Amino acid sequence: MIEVIKDQKELARKLADSISTGDINQVHDLLDEEGEFTTFDSTLELAITDKYGFLNWIKPFLMERNLSSVNKIDYTIDQCLFCKIGNPVIIFEDGTFPIKTKEPWQREKLGFMLEFEGEKISGISICGVFLHADNPLNIEINCSRY
Repeated sequence: MIEVIKDQKELARKLADSISTGDINQVHDLLDEEGEFTTFDSTLELAITDKYGFLNWIKPFLMERNLSSVNKIDYTIDQCLFCKIGNPVIIFEDGTFPIKTKEPWQREKLGFMLEFEGEKISGISICGVFLHADNPLNIEINCSRY
C-alpha cells in the first residue's frame, strides 16, 4: 500500500513537471489510453474527454506559455478534500492556470485532481477543494461529456 502511494506521488510530480515545462510528449506518455480527462469548453463549462482530447486542449496553453517570457509554470501539489479525498491535486500558478479569471476579485483556485490505474494517470478532474491551499471562493461548474 505504501509503495502505491509513493508511485502516485511520483506520477503526480512527473505530470506537474511535464506541464510546467511544456513537455507535451511526456504528458502523453503519462496518461492512460482508456482514461477520462476533464477540460473546459469555449464557454468555460467542464467537458470530459479522452486522452487525445485532453492533449489537444492543453497543448495551446503550453505553447502560449512557451512563447511568453515565462519558461516554467509554477505549481504545488496538494490533496483533494472533497470528491476523492486524499488524491493528489496539482495547482498551477496559484490555481489560475490554465483558466485565468478576468477580474482581480475573482480568486477561485482550480487544480487537476488525479486518478491512477497501474503506472498511468487514468483520470484528471478539475478540483477546487484542497487540504492545504486556501480557496476563498468555491465555484459551481457544469460538466458535459464529449
